[in-house]
Amino acid sequence: TITVESNPAPDDWGRFGHGAAFAGAEALIWGGWADEGGTPAAPQFLAYSPAEDSWRERSPAPFPTTGDAEVAWTGTELLVVGGQITEGGDVSDSAGAYDPATDTWRVLDPLPVPRGNDASVRMDAVWDGEHLTVWWPDAGVVAQLSPSTGAWTAVSTPTLELGVGGTADLLLLGDTVV
Repeated sequence: TITVESNPAPDDWGRFGHGAAFAGAEALIWGGWADEGGTPAAPQFLAYSPAEDSWRERSPAPFPTTGDAEVAWTGTELLVVGGQITEGGDVSDSAGAYDPATDTWRVLDPLPVPRGNDASVRMDAVWDGEHLTVWWPDAGVVAQLSPSTGAWTAVSTPTLELGVGGTADLLLLGDTVV
């Protein structure tokens, strides 16, 4: 049975541009914006327990990322990579891993494609069970993050034509990322 709730969070915790992943018994909600003016959502990091129908704040990350980050659940940690520090402005090259069992973070190596202050440098990511594969379509780069080492490895440089204003997503099909 699927239950849909439009906004089970308290009204003042509404947000958009956030990342979310289901981590076994709870949903982890990372970052986002409180309004169109670029106000960071507060609290920055939440956990929702459907069984208890309750929310709780989690420890903030030790790096400056607010919204539009890529997130993935590994089975033991939430990976957070990139994102914006200010909406439509400064972007983050940071990456980190969050352990909900201890409510702690560890900092991973920065993104291999520097984003500087260019929020238009798009990225997309997918977890394959061992690595977080991240694609920067505008830079033509694919790299994998190993959570165990915290290091990035270049995978390939795809030649894809997205067209002007095109978008793309990564998808895991068996053991192939497309």
